[in-house]
Amino acid sequence: MELFCPIDFNLKKAYKSEINLQEESMAELNEEDLKKNVKDKDTWLRFMYLVVFGVAFYLSVTLTFATSIFQFLAKLFSGSAFKGLSDFGDNLAAYQGQVTRYLTFASDEKPFPFAQFPAKH
Repeated sequence: MELFCPIDFNLKKAYKSEINLQEESMAELNEEDLKKNVKDKDTWLRFMYLVVFGVAFYLSVTLTFATSIFQFLAKLFSGSAFKGLSDFGDNLAAYQGQVTRYLTFASDEKPFPFAQFPAKH
């Protein structure tokens, strides 16, 4: 016996309507628009920035891990974490958020080094 769950039904219905919208927008894309989009220099420039900021994000995650190891060692040997590294970690997290928003097209603002490095403290 299968139980009826209105939440599942609503999610399936919303998912199907989203797919229908995507199919309609793809059908409206004609060959001329496609050629124009592929030749758009701003789109290719954005791609180059995506690669650069993707690498920057990867390096920032590595830096986050290194910072956390230093903080652990500070806590282990001195009993407390370094305030400066905590602040740096907070700012680094804000930077990673900026990069993520840019990479996912949620923002058109380029992060550091094209803007100031975020400083919460």
